[in-house]
Amino acid sequence: MKLLQSVKEGVGDEQKMEEAFSVLEKQGAGNLYEDSFINIARASYHIHHDDQWSGYVALIRAVGHERQSSYLSKATLKSLHTGIFWMQV
Repeated sequence: MKLLQSVKEGVGDEQKMEEAFSVLEKQGAGNLYEDSFINIARASYHIHHDDQWSGYVALIRAVGHERQSSYLSKATLKSLHTGIFWMQV
């Protein structure tokens, strides 16, 4: 919930978002599911700010190089793979 609130408050304020992501990195993800969604949010943020490379890296980390994930839904995994594909071509 704090991430969503930070994203809403930080829209247009790059420093606020970097601070929010920094706090999340210090706390660490409790599991792969949390790590994936933190990186999905990070990718969305970077792509929104035209930082394609950082967005790409975050998407790769969100997927974890898995073809079948036990912690993400099939639709989410397919969407992430599609996003990665379009960033590669």
